[in-house]
Amino acid sequence: MSHEGLLLTPAGRITIERAQPSDLDTVLDILEEAAGWLISRGIDQWQPGLFRKVRRQSIADQLSRGEVYLAKRDGQAVGTLTLQWVDKMFWAKPPGNSQGLCGYGARTSTPSMDRRESSFCGKGLPTA
Repeated sequence: MSHEGLLLTPAGRITIERAQPSDLDTVLDILEEAAGWLISRGIDQWQPGLFRKVRRQSIADQLSRGEVYLAKRDGQAVGTLTLQWVDKMFWAKPPGNSQGLCGYGARTSTPSMDRRESSFCGKGLPTA
């Protein structure tokens, strides 16, 4: 069974595919880049080093459970997202009364320190 989807966006065709355990470094690179982008804008949400040093094993576990996906354009990973029922590191229990899907995402289209450097900036990828 294929676990791939296609999105047509202003930035072009984006495929969403289930990441494999061998994609760990790619996923970590994207998340670390996003952490740096947040810090550069004064947003204290993700600290650089958080994913490589603290969350590496938990992300590897998520990959092995099939919870992590990569967004790709022309074969290049441009983002990642994780879909899971619960993430106890961030939520002790699911928000509200729901037991619905929790998720977070990051993309390499915005972490560029200068928005003009990225071919994905301003293309509407987060809304796809």
